[in-house]
Amino acid sequence: MHESGFNHHEAFFKTDHHWKPETGLWAAVEILKILRDNYKWPVNPDLLQLKNFERVIYPKWHLGSQGKKFTLSRAEPDNISLIYPKFETSFIYEIPSLDINISGDFGITYDMTQISSLDYYGLNAYAA
Repeated sequence: MHESGFNHHEAFFKTDHHWKPETGLWAAVEILKILRDNYKWPVNPDLLQLKNFERVIYPKWHLGSQGKKFTLSRAEPDNISLIYPKFETSFIYEIPSLDINISGDFGITYDMTQISSLDYYGLNAYAA
């Protein structure tokens, strides 16, 4: 992470132990580079550069597990972003046991009910 110039303090939410979505995208690029260089997979890591994605930022919308323990009186919620590819995508999301069968672009991978309203304790923006 440091060799790539990525600031590890900025990689995580301040109120949570999870990576930010942008960190996950950076990690996916690094994994694709290893798959390409070491295992000769025909992948293009450049496709997953942040410049190829649109970020929708929800300011102060995420209160992580550590923030919830401290409560809003002592913890300031984090911004959280949803990342959408600027390029065309097509997915089929199917879970027969839950009677889910959806097709569409990358946006169907998000559970928008988790960010439908600002509810720090009842919803989980990270779960979106």
